[in-house]
Amino acid sequence: MKKIIYSLLLLLVPFMVSAKVIEADNNVNIEGTKDSSSFAFGNSVNSDAEINGIAVYAGNTINSNGKASYGVYAGNTIIVSDEIENDLFVAGNSITISKDAVVPRDAYIAGANIKVLTDIGRDLYAGGDVVDIRGITIHGNATIDAEEVLMDENTKIEGKLTYYENTNMKNFKEASITEYKEIKRIIDEQTKPTLKNRIKWGAISFLTSYVSLLLLFLIFPKLRVAFDKNKDGFKEIALSSLSGLVVIIVVPVLFVLACIPVVTIPVSLLMLILYAFALYFASLISCYLIGKYLYSKATDKSNWFLELAIGLIIVKLLRLIPIAGPIIAFICLVYGMGKIFSVFKTSAFKK
Repeated sequence: MKKIIYSLLLLLVPFMVSAKVIEADNNVNIEGTKDSSSFAFGNSVNSDAEINGIAVYAGNTINSNGKASYGVYAGNTIIVSDEIENDLFVAGNSITISKDAVVPRDAYIAGANIKVLTDIGRDLYAGGDVVDIRGITIHGNATIDAEEVLMDENTKIEGKLTYYENTNMKNFKEASITEYKEIKRIIDEQTKPTLKNRIKWGAISFLTSYVSLLLLFLIFPKLRVAFDKNKDGFKEIALSSLSGLVVIIVVPVLFVLACIPVVTIPVSLLMLILYAFALYFASLISCYLIGKYLYSKATDKSNWFLELAIGLIIVKLLRLIPIAGPIIAFICLVYGMGKIFSVFKTSAFKK
């Protein structure tokens, strides 16, 4: 099983090694033609390069105005003007797909404010507060989960539009829509956000998380020891979080690419299963390491059962803080994923 895991992790290596552009700085500028995939991370990422591979950019502000086989962007403010050969994946706060962008296939967009100013060759999947699709043509289906969708008489959807009830559909009747489907949101009284239900489901969530990681460490005790060996400072935490973000972004793209040849479909499915497990346990690993750090400040003794409980309680309470809560959850996710990748990478290359 370990050999299989190592093999799947090593699938990332060709993309990283072949990438002549692997940059991490405060301000990153990418220019020229790159006969490889491109990975760039920084506060500001600007690109007008022609990437003959996958473009993976993460930062506070991203402005990409070049070419790429696939575009994968994550940040706060993102402006995409690329000529994409295949699919586009974007996640952020304020996202603009400019009128100069070319998206011949599918677009997957998640953010608070989304503005799509160019036609989409196939399907659009968008989720956010406001989704603006005024003046564009979507040649396939459009699936939108948002509080408000902006359309006009020049909006055209040649496939099916799927949206949730109570969505504010601006100028819905003026748009040209071949078919549409409204999905009802079902509110279960058992999960309705009352104080009683919050406490109940919070307790269930805590117990589920605690038991899951407890069983993992009991079944694989060497795994816990491997995590215990790492004493991270600020630099190590930042690097682990960065590597975790890369894994989270790149693995789904590799899964899609691996599904193209029929012979690699079983490997891609196994990759997806392991990726799902890693996503689930990533945040829990971060909770455990936080609890271990806090417990070590109180006593020289070690009790990983108690350390795990402390970490889970602290993080779950912090996640209740408005605005900061989701940010803390995201940091725990990317840091935990980075630690998982680091442990398996170290074990894979250990003599």
